[in-house]
Amino acid sequence: MMTMTAPLSPSPHEFSTTPPRLFQVCFLPEHFAAVSPAATPLDNIKNPSPELREYFLFKRLWESSPSSPAWGLFSMRSEAKLRYPLTHIAHTVQSHPSYDVYLFNHARVQSVVFWNVWTQGEHFHPGISDVARALLETSGYDPEVVDAPMSPSLMCFCSYFVGTRAFWERYLQFVDTILAATATLPPDLNAIYEGSARYTRDMSLGMFPFLVERLFSTYVLLHRDTLRWYSEPYDYSLYTPDVPAASEQFRTTMQSLHDAKVAVAETSHPEALRAWATQVAQFFRETPHQLFLDG
Repeated sequence: MMTMTAPLSPSPHEFSTTPPRLFQVCFLPEHFAAVSPAATPLDNIKNPSPELREYFLFKRLWESSPSSPAWGLFSMRSEAKLRYPLTHIAHTVQSHPSYDVYLFNHARVQSVVFWNVWTQGEHFHPGISDVARALLETSGYDPEVVDAPMSPSLMCFCSYFVGTRAFWERYLQFVDTILAATATLPPDLNAIYEGSARYTRDMSLGMFPFLVERLFSTYVLLHRDTLRWYSEPYDYSLYTPDVPAASEQFRTTMQSLHDAKVAVAETSHPEALRAWATQVAQFFRETPHQLFLDG
């Protein structure tokens, strides 16, 4: 396994003796009894804005100022999707102090076969990339960031991250700036933005939550030279229960894709790109169903 960190300028944040505050979202009464011992239940039964998904809860937590130097928001399905308990996240944050943000990406397969979070989004939510480009450009950011390669260590889905208060402040300002630009979308892009994102669990959902989800990795990419960030190493042995008959081959294939993707992101060398693209083509030709191992 490879630890992906960005040990840049020193950070004042030290919380090795203080555990992070992990919130687990409860939107049904029966959820409260199932909350991880490492988490605090967050009552979301009466959410007045369910269409905003995590964003509404981000703002709610920010305004309530959790009494911890770092916190994160996790779903009731997070442990199953991550394939490890939230206690592992709490321990990881405590044992790696001084970072501004900690990424815990469950989509280890998808993150090595897609160019970045936006191409992954385009696969599942067609049109999202064009909307993102327009919003970023209107907000004063280079829209080409939507097409930039992302190392697996930068990709994070479902908002499974833990950040310091300073990180949350800057990140939410960024998100709010981008979302304010939705009022300026031209009719064709606004139709995509307000239309169905084709999310199989809820076809009525528009693009909003999926944009917010991908703005996280985009923010980290844009600020990677000033942020101090930690990314939990990818461990493909965690998938063994789902691919028992081919677990060794699966791990070898995924690790090869991972390493090839890292080489592309770090060097942009044409040979590295061709090597990765060849492996990706083989993946989609032979085992595309493995995309759904990430849940």
